[in-house]
Amino acid sequence: MIDNSIARSNALPDSPDRKEEFWELMRALVLGKADSDLILELFYWSREPAILAMLRGMVAMPEQQRKILGALFTKASPNSISAKVDNAARIILSSTEIVDPQELQ
Repeated sequence: MIDNSIARSNALPDSPDRKEEFWELMRALVLGKADSDLILELFYWSREPAILAMLRGMVAMPEQQRKILGALFTKASPNSISAKVDNAARIILSSTEIVDPQELQ
């Protein structure tokens, strides 16, 4: 059974492009052309608290910042990444596995 509060909070946007993307996905699911393992994994992760807000925030970021975050999460193992907040309220992400900042450019 689907939690209606979750369904409402993730309601389909009103933009025509987004509606078309939604129906393309529905057609792919119905016709069996979507990777069911990927769909199941996406559903599983979407249930994590705040994950959708984090993804929406990352997608809305300027491309260069998004690439840097993508490089960090791709090149470093999750256990090596730490997050800190400094006195100026800046969030600092780092990894013990990334020693050269150029690796993230």
